Amino acid sequence: MWTSSKRKPNHLPYRRRRNPRPQATPFGAPSGARSSSSPARNPARLGSSLQIKGHITGTEDLQIDGKVEGSITLRGHQLTVGSTAQLNSEIHAAK
Repeated sequence: MWTSSKRKPNHLPYRRRRNPRPQATPFGAPSGARSSSSPARNPARLGSSLQIKGHITGTEDLQIDGKVEGSITLRGHQLTVGSTAQLNSEIHAAK
C-alpha cells in the first residue's frame, strides 16, 4: 500500500480571535439604546470619603458624594449631588 511521505497536521495554527469592543450606551439610557451623536460617558466621581478645598473645573459630567468647599464649574456638563455630599460651593453646570 502506498503512503504519502508528507503528514498533514492534525490541527490548524492558533489564531487569536479579535472580539470587537462592545458599544457604549449613553449615561442613563437603557442598555439596548445607542446614540449616534457621541459615545457614552460615565461621569467622573468624587467618592464619599474624599474632601476637596479649592476650585473644581472640568468639561465632563461629575457626581459628588464627598465634601467640597470651593467653586465648581462644569461648562455645559451635569453635576450630580449624591445623598452623602456636603457642598459649600458656587456651582456653574448644565441643568
